[in-house]
Amino acid sequence: MPFLENIPDGPLSWNPCEEPDRFSDTSVLKVLSCRAKTSGIYIVANMGDIKPCSKVKDPFCPRDGRYQFNTNVVFDDKGCLIARYHKRNIYDETPLFDPAPKNEFVFFHTDFGRFGTVICFDLLHENPTQTLIEQ
Repeated sequence: MPFLENIPDGPLSWNPCEEPDRFSDTSVLKVLSCRAKTSGIYIVANMGDIKPCSKVKDPFCPRDGRYQFNTNVVFDDKGCLIARYHKRNIYDETPLFDPAPKNEFVFFHTDFGRFGTVICFDLLHENPTQTLIEQ
């Protein structure tokens, strides 16, 4: 699938617009980061995340040696990557995407409040949505 990127696990202090070479193959993340920075806005975007894996270390690793996750990324108004969320409840997306192996409860803070992030079909399931609301 084109435009899948290996999105770094967070939290980390990384601004792809200012440090595009810190991680390899992150051209989409760089564009999103620069847009957030130049516009002075927070951006939540949906994209594909690819995670290499090995059957030796992970018995659930797909045959092709990689997970592909439907993913939300969040950039602050300075262009820093502040959150990443993998969709857990897949609906009609296989074989393109794998479900996150466990529930993720992802929050991010802004100048105007605290937010949680989920993707599409996750809204219809207790986890992660209900847990995010309760937290």
